[in-house]
Amino acid sequence: MKDFKGKFISGLKRYSGILVVLVVFFILNSVLTDTFLSTDNLILVARQTATSCMLGFGLTIVLASGSFDLSLGAVYGLCGVLSGLWCLAGWPIWLNLPVVILIALAFGLANGLVITKTMVPAFIATLGTQYIATGSSYLISGGRNYALMVDSFNFLGTGRIFGLPIQIYYAVLLFIVLGLLLNRTRTGRYIQATGSSLTAAKFAGINTTKIKIIVHVLCSALAGFAGITNTARLFNVSPGNEANPIDAICAVVIGGTSMAGGNGTLVGTLFGAMVMTVLSNGLNHMGLNSYWQQVIKGILIIGAVAFDGYKRLAEERAITRAIVKGEEKAAAAK
Repeated sequence: MKDFKGKFISGLKRYSGILVVLVVFFILNSVLTDTFLSTDNLILVARQTATSCMLGFGLTIVLASGSFDLSLGAVYGLCGVLSGLWCLAGWPIWLNLPVVILIALAFGLANGLVITKTMVPAFIATLGTQYIATGSSYLISGGRNYALMVDSFNFLGTGRIFGLPIQIYYAVLLFIVLGLLLNRTRTGRYIQATGSSLTAAKFAGINTTKIKIIVHVLCSALAGFAGITNTARLFNVSPGNEANPIDAICAVVIGGTSMAGGNGTLVGTLFGAMVMTVLSNGLNHMGLNSYWQQVIKGILIIGAVAFDGYKRLAEERAITRAIVKGEEKAAAAK
């Protein structure tokens, strides 16, 4: 019981900043708009948060390993196009979904191999696959939109269980599975170690190439699945239905995952996704221009990364002071 209480208090301290921001945004939206607290809108916020988490959780694991992925939004869009068109062509779901997820896995595998085998920086490698996936979406669809009304497929994005959108159940399941992977398995420890120091991880005998490939494969698979559910929800197949990777990056970084690697937090990503969704939803209800929303998101991500850098610098200084004190005590003892 004491151990649980200690962890709970520690968690509150760790996430106190983002929780305060979330509460402030929630109160402001409630006061400034009449529709924010409506049941339908709160369910919409929950569904959008869950979708953001599907992308954000994968990116969290990638960043924790010290890597980066810009292609997840384009893979999201491509998988939505492929699954929708193949559904219209008569493919059964039991065949459609695994094939599309395999294609998403192939993009993740390509990212991992290019980054680890050619030493191309992750930013450039995933930027390249982003263009490949986007171009493929337009080529395959012919740049056209298609109506998609197949009940069994649309349920993947519009279904409700006990009155709640099905996306919430996807996000909860992923949170549990990935949380266990990151915090309770050897692979999870290796991911964090690789992100903390690639050189030290190699000296410790960790197969860092394998770890980098695993995290990129996972990230692309989650992006692909999220894209399938998005197409199912919209009743529409469109090459323009890509996710904005910047929103996922904002959610993850605001949640406390370090861009420098070694520190991935799914709980923080959940809170970050909630902040971004509540912010966007509230600004939409206020009628604020979407361009201003982009400006605000840009400021948020710069602030979050700057704060992360400041925090890491403070930790390094604390470690340095502790080392100096230890050396001084050792010298005095002699």
